[in-house]
Amino acid sequence: MWLESLPENCPPPDATVPNDFLCFRLAAHNSPSKEDYLSHRQIYPDKKFNVNECRARSLSVFSEKSECEKIKKLPPHREKHIVALRLFPECGVIKSTGKSAAHFSWWVLSEFLHHLVIEEV
Repeated sequence: MWLESLPENCPPPDATVPNDFLCFRLAAHNSPSKEDYLSHRQIYPDKKFNVNECRARSLSVFSEKSECEKIKKLPPHREKHIVALRLFPECGVIKSTGKSAAHFSWWVLSEFLHHLVIEEV
């Protein structure tokens, strides 16, 4: 059901189902592929994160494009592209997390690419 195995009680019970939720994400490719939707846990399997394991297995998306523009200024992200996504129930669930009110954690369903709408930025 989920794109990757998740720990118990993950996603959290207060995560919500997105319905036509416009959000933004940094991607390595201008036309994102499945590899652009890997969690930090999948990319760095042995790394210790400052968030719980459930959040480490989510993807970061932002409700404000400006938040991606800020992150894109950091050296590891300068070459990345900002992509606009519309999330629907078949894409998974989201929850507002982190310091910014515009930051959401997205727990991805395995068939999300069939339902994800990628828009031009």
